[in-house]
Amino acid sequence: MAMKYDVFISYSSLDQKVAEGVCAYLEQHRIRCFIAYRDIPKGVVWAKYIVEALDESRMMVVVFSGNLNCSEQVDREIELASESRKPILTFRISNENFKGAKKYYLKNLNWIDAFPQPEKCFGTLCENVKRLLDNRQETIEKNNEVIIHDYAKEFDKNPTEAKAQADLAWHYYEGNGVKKDFSMAFYWCHKAAEQGYLHAQCNLGTFYMSGIGVEKDLSKAVYWLRKAAEQGYALSQYNLATFYQSGNGIGQDLTQAIYWYKKAAKQGYADAQKELRNLGETW
Repeated sequence: MAMKYDVFISYSSLDQKVAEGVCAYLEQHRIRCFIAYRDIPKGVVWAKYIVEALDESRMMVVVFSGNLNCSEQVDREIELASESRKPILTFRISNENFKGAKKYYLKNLNWIDAFPQPEKCFGTLCENVKRLLDNRQETIEKNNEVIIHDYAKEFDKNPTEAKAQADLAWHYYEGNGVKKDFSMAFYWCHKAAEQGYLHAQCNLGTFYMSGIGVEKDLSKAVYWLRKAAEQGYALSQYNLATFYQSGNGIGQDLTQAIYWYKKAAKQGYADAQKELRNLGETW
């Protein structure tokens, strides 16, 4: 699931000017930031909004100074980020030692020494943030791919899970939670289609029609579209009608085109109704 923010900026209110500069620089480089003074609306429960923002952030940047050492609020923010296993990058703007909870959470993590002129280190900070975000995304994709393949094994053991197989095909087709792979999308769509899942049969016809994940084969495209169309699936009825109208793959047959357009139109399929109007037909 997509996060709202890339970076949660944790800072002491006494260092707000530096935090503002960090935020502005990162956002100039298309890194979405949450920063409390700007992003928390007036009148809301502060603590609740902080928790939600952290949940919606991919990593944390801590603007560290002696001022930060004195902030208990920041302790809670860092603790929440650590518990959620979010990467934490410390941007040290003064030569102070970590104290208290900051020492516990930050001492053994990488940091950037940015004193005495923090703005000169904004570029280094940005490069490291991008690297951490890329690494985290790669880890998430790998973990999701393991989960997806675990599901796949279960589907092989339980071949009646047609809807789940169709959903898995969609994940591979869209690259949602796993690397995009049209051949795997076709594989799982075919499994679902063979069990009579209408949506998968329609999609399989599209795979064959467009040559997505499989060699283009118009006769097989028509075969699968017809199977779903004959069972009342409106999208397949419409797609089959377009085949007959164009003669693509099965030979032109306007009578059959109108027949299938009407089948889809009667179910309220707007594109089919439009085509019938263009042909001077009613439904």
